[in-house]
Amino acid sequence: MGLDLSFNREKAYLDSVQKQPDNNLAVFVHEWHKEGGINDVLLASEIAELARRFNPRVVAYDPNTAGFIAPHLARAQVQTSPTPWSGANFAISCDQTLNAMNSGRLVHAGQDVMYEHLVACARRPAGDGGWRIARRAATNPISAAVALVMAVGHATTPQAEAVIMSV
Repeated sequence: MGLDLSFNREKAYLDSVQKQPDNNLAVFVHEWHKEGGINDVLLASEIAELARRFNPRVVAYDPNTAGFIAPHLARAQVQTSPTPWSGANFAISCDQTLNAMNSGRLVHAGQDVMYEHLVACARRPAGDGGWRIARRAATNPISAAVALVMAVGHATTPQAEAVIMSV
């Protein structure tokens, strides 16, 4: 799962990404909207309930937009992972997401908000040849797309396998 909030904290998006047996990535967007700002405790409570229901590997978040929600999730025993937008891992996740979209492996429920946020994305090149989606250059809000990138990044990263050794 990936979590991102709008700059004014009136909208929050939690994207669930599940790797399917056919290697496709199923996506669903959960959306919250509250004029004047979202209540962090209530939002964390609802996310914790979703996490208990769907048992994600992790709820990834950008510390700059959702860092104030993470402590509440930790108290609810939800595994979180800070995934800064400016970090190298986010740029890699952008490539993984684009690859999944271009190959047709990204399958979503046809939710308009996901489409609107994806088409509003702009591409920002990085000095090392990589790239990331750019918030400031976007034509409209892109928080659902940012959450998607974080969720896809974690869903496509292989889990470490336990090594059992007998002596």
